[in-house]
Amino acid sequence: MGISLWSLLAIQGNETSVVVYSDEKKTSYGFVVYLMREREIHTEIVSTLPHTPYTTEEEAQTAGDTLVLRIKEMDLNHQRAKLEGMMGLQVAKDVAEVVKRSREPNPNL
Repeated sequence: MGISLWSLLAIQGNETSVVVYSDEKKTSYGFVVYLMREREIHTEIVSTLPHTPYTTEEEAQTAGDTLVLRIKEMDLNHQRAKLEGMMGLQVAKDVAEVVKRSREPNPNL
């Protein structure tokens, strides 16, 4: 599973929720990371779909939680600066709030 820089920034700057799902027979599991807005699911940001690579629910939950934790601990300041420099003024204005929020720790996490 590849994760874009945009997704990394979104995960760092927002509340997230890891939800586990299973195949039809409940013999294997995967996870989805959702961005939350006002404690409600807003959008899917990362997923193992359509695959179910884990053998237990707990293993899938742990994998999803660990992924989110590692992303939130990443130092993306260099990438943020490069992204801001590449965008130009008009585009930078449109995404400035996302970049700003990705720099600020979320007190709800």
